Amino acid sequence: MLSHPSKPGHRRTLRDELVQLLAFELANGGQVSLVNRLDRETSGLILVAKTREMARWFSQQLQAGEIKKRYLAILRGQLDPGEKWVNAPLLRQSRVATSRVWLRQMVHPDGAPAQTCFRARAHRQDATGAFWTLADVEPITGRTHQIRVHAAAIGHPLLGDKLYPDEQGYLDFIESGWTEQLAHRIGFERQALHAAGIRMMTPEGEDRDFQAPFPPDLEHFWNGLVQC
Repeated sequence: MLSHPSKPGHRRTLRDELVQLLAFELANGGQVSLVNRLDRETSGLILVAKTREMARWFSQQLQAGEIKKRYLAILRGQLDPGEKWVNAPLLRQSRVATSRVWLRQMVHPDGAPAQTCFRARAHRQDATGAFWTLADVEPITGRTHQIRVHAAAIGHPLLGDKLYPDEQGYLDFIESGWTEQLAHRIGFERQALHAAGIRMMTPEGEDRDFQAPFPPDLEHFWNGLVQC
């Protein structure tokens, strides 16, 4: 599900559903503000402010780096143990190079600063002998597609990512939907990225930590692999 409307005649979005769910609050001066957003194929937590005051508070907290987000990802290959910091600026590719996907990002020195920390949690192998890594991921900044671009840039793209490192998978998916050919090439119907935790401070000084369990589809894939 899309987080918010992207064009006229759009499909239903999370924001549409929240407007219905919070109709009473909206009728009494409230609002619906998505503090963070997820790509359509990314599962997990989204923080929503229901008042103007809380939207302003969380916006300030985001800018100050006080809202901590943690993701779980299944990466191709065997990511080395320990922390892997990626400090690589990101730019929309169509600004400097050819791309048939308008939103596609790339690492580029003229881009906006972007920093991500990857931590390998476990390694497993599939039936072909290929390695996979379950990783904790902490984005320090919040650029578009940041985790996906950085993962591909270090040679460990996400399982199921149709756009990085190769946009052809995404173009084929838009044209024909999910097919057996795409399943063979990409290996999974969506990108294996899950927003597992959000930690923040309330205006009253309360430290809040929310978590979302690993979703069944990713858990099923991971459990089907062989421990190294």
